[in-house]
Amino acid sequence: MVLQEIKVPHRGTYDFGLGVDGLSGTAMNLVVAPTVSTSHSQGADQSFSVARVEKTEDLLEKLGVDIDASYGSACFGAGVSARFSYAQEKKVHASSLFMTITSTLHFAEQNIRECVLTPTAAQQVGNPKIFAGRYGDRFIRTCQRGGLFVGFLGIETFDESQAMEINAELSGTYGLFSADAKANFSNIAKKHKVSISCDVYTEGGPHIELHDITNPTELLELANTWMRETFNDPDKYAKPYQWTLSPISIAEAPLPPNQADIEHAQDVLAYCAHQRATMLDQLNQLDWWSTHQEKYDWTGAATLAQIADCARSTQMDLDTVAACASIAINHPEQAKMPADYAAAQVPPRKYPSSQPLPVGPKPKPGEQVQQGHLLPPLSSLKLSDPMNYKYIKLPDNQ
Repeated sequence: MVLQEIKVPHRGTYDFGLGVDGLSGTAMNLVVAPTVSTSHSQGADQSFSVARVEKTEDLLEKLGVDIDASYGSACFGAGVSARFSYAQEKKVHASSLFMTITSTLHFAEQNIRECVLTPTAAQQVGNPKIFAGRYGDRFIRTCQRGGLFVGFLGIETFDESQAMEINAELSGTYGLFSADAKANFSNIAKKHKVSISCDVYTEGGPHIELHDITNPTELLELANTWMRETFNDPDKYAKPYQWTLSPISIAEAPLPPNQADIEHAQDVLAYCAHQRATMLDQLNQLDWWSTHQEKYDWTGAATLAQIADCARSTQMDLDTVAACASIAINHPEQAKMPADYAAAQVPPRKYPSSQPLPVGPKPKPGEQVQQGHLLPPLSSLKLSDPMNYKYIKLPDNQ
């Protein structure tokens, strides 16, 4: 068996030839001589897209975070990337409309073609356990330079059908951002009584300043400016965008003493990362209903107590996923899938403990739910963040 390569977003501690713990993404000691060469290809690879995002994984994809290619290491522990944190903060859910304008620019790859251990690392080849403790199981071999621009657009709708209706009305505007795009957005905002907000995330490129957070057409102008200036002056604006972590064994280093455990732990991490993204979507939806209760007619919907119960159980499942990921990173020989981990606890627990989203309320503009029946907004309650996710603790009496 040979460990697979991992592709991860840039981190400030990364550089060519450094060893890396593939599970946590932590950079370790220099292990391979950093003799870097650049591909002979000229020019740059460019991409540009405008698309709707309906779940956290969609936004992660636009941000260049591939859970499977990174084996989940970009979503947990020391490997958590700024991109994942950004996606988490946007709180994507089905009741509102979210769009992205994504632009990427990739210049020629730089890599280590001849992989040779440093003299210091070579001295420990006969001690696999010591070697792994100092250098990890992978090394930083390839760097993709360039940059990333993501313009994020949120339109505050209150159910999925309204979001789909607005999406259909704006479809032509999305594709071309025509001359009357600003008027289209403004008319739709007034017609549907919704608010529009914009946000920008960049890596590399010139300084970007969003002057009007309610003007989506400004996002397109910024994206074009960003791409043009980055392409024209890569020495100034291009930066490491993505790294490839290769197994140290290709440089004639010893195989990790627990290679099979590492591979199983990678599977656990990737599974937990997918589960985490799905549960964040569910918690985001529950939070949206909770913080906008006065906008809804709750007739025939789940009770507010049921919404709170679902939030609690979702949070418990997030806690279980976080614990599984932590064990997989720190003790790969003990890695368990969430269901097995939960069943092994004392007393045994069930995973998943949460049920599918309950029947939600329907928007009823202009009418208020009486204050005496309102739950505290989930976002106003105490937060803790043991594994970089929003963990919401509800009062026991709710």
